[in-house]
Amino acid sequence: MTVDLLLLNATNAPWLPIFPYAFVQVGALARRAGLRVKTLDVLGIPEDRLPAMLRTVLDDARPRAVGLHIRQCDSVFLDDYYASPNGPPTLRNYFPIDDSARLVTTLRRLTSVPLLAGGFGFTTHAERLFDHLGIDFGVQGCPDAVIARFENLLARRDLGSIGSLIYRDRGKRVANARAYFAPFSEREYTDETVDALVRFYGHARMSSKDPPTVAVEIMRGCPFSCFFCTEPHVKGRGIRYRELDVI
Repeated sequence: MTVDLLLLNATNAPWLPIFPYAFVQVGALARRAGLRVKTLDVLGIPEDRLPAMLRTVLDDARPRAVGLHIRQCDSVFLDDYYASPNGPPTLRNYFPIDDSARLVTTLRRLTSVPLLAGGFGFTTHAERLFDHLGIDFGVQGCPDAVIARFENLLARRDLGSIGSLIYRDRGKRVANARAYFAPFSEREYTDETVDALVRFYGHARMSSKDPPTVAVEIMRGCPFSCFFCTEPHVKGRGIRYRELDVI
């Protein structure tokens, strides 16, 4: 099996695992563009077993590119990192950027295909994370333009016209103007996606009295300036609603 994009996630919090909505959304965009995507969340895979597992996945999928989904850069709770006078130096060992950086290092040893990164957390510090992770391409905000121009991306052809793309040109970092899109106008969840979601949570959890919340986007963007929220920065200040029938 050959896929166009292998999409990985190393930013799940172990105590609150969430099926990455980016897997659903990027998968939907890829289907519309005629691309094949394989997804994998590496949560729970021991670090010493990760290289062998990734080698197996890469050999099986033979991706043309590998993407990293970075949903968040930390847990957003200060107590998870604050060292109290009588407490341990860190209360929870959750460092998703460090985990993603180790994943990049491992991937560089295993494959020569281009490495991309995107996601809500990535977009909050896109250019800094692009440099820190040492990836080939970064995606700020909506990935629609990058997926639609995927062949140009791989060929490094006309990169300046791909909205929201970050790349290097002659060693210099280039960040294209942001491109904003409305939510997906068609169905995102397919039977295959739902099967993957059930495998992620397990049948017992899905049928329990406390099943997991499943994400469905109804709008995108926000004009307000709440000090704690990065939604306007990541998705723009213009509100784009999704068709109710699609929801």
